[in-house]
Amino acid sequence: YDVAIIDEASQVIIPNAIGTIRLAKKFILVGDHKQLPPVIQSEQAKDLSNTLFEELYKNDSACESTKVMLDIQHRMPEQISNFISNEFYNNQLNTFKSDSISVIDLKDTNSEYASILQSKKAIELLDVKSSNNNKNQSNQEAVKIKEILKTLLTSGIDHSRIGVIAPFRAQVAEIRRNIELELMEYFDDKASIKNIVDTVDRFQGDERDVILFSLTIGESEIPKLLQDKRRLNVAISRAKMKFIAIGDWDKALQSETLSNLKKYYDSLGDK
Repeated sequence: YDVAIIDEASQVIIPNAIGTIRLAKKFILVGDHKQLPPVIQSEQAKDLSNTLFEELYKNDSACESTKVMLDIQHRMPEQISNFISNEFYNNQLNTFKSDSISVIDLKDTNSEYASILQSKKAIELLDVKSSNNNKNQSNQEAVKIKEILKTLLTSGIDHSRIGVIAPFRAQVAEIRRNIELELMEYFDDKASIKNIVDTVDRFQGDERDVILFSLTIGESEIPKLLQDKRRLNVAISRAKMKFIAIGDWDKALQSETLSNLKKYYDSLGDK
């Protein structure tokens, strides 16, 4: 071939990338090494998480003209984009200026969650205190998410506009169970619930108007999954209108990125 183009190249392991580009005179890699790398489960193969895209992008001896950053994003509100840009992209990410402003229209304005859903902030942090007990914390967060989801669904917001993200599969299952028990009437079947509730890894490449993110921090230390800045980048940047993170924010402050998110959120005031 004259040209080989690999999309999502930051998730393609080097052997697979080489298997493709060896067939072409020229190759173009499209990806984002600031988001999730390939899933490598074997300890013996962990070096494969360093992709060809990342190796070439970080190569100081490579000509700068070969590295092109697409620096205008069209998905997120500016409040979310500004945080993402500062935290992950050295303030190089810009937001496309649109004349239209999307607003979440709630019928149930008496809900205790109406204020955060209808606020002018694109980011909301909901504090759920916990003991050092993973199961207890998971249950509390799952219940809160179900209640927020109910407020949205009873206001006529279609479930396809909502995404619920958790770092662990066990928490994903817990949230799905809560929804099946009380909100099944708003879904066609269990498969449609699975489509809106999943892990960060499975949500990469997707987007929803409202993202509910369950931190699931029940222990005294931040789980390794939440120590990965790339995973948090993916979770936060899925939101087209509003990002709501639910969890114990005292414990979350142990994470540099989550601590920075809390400071940024506080700086927004009543905007």
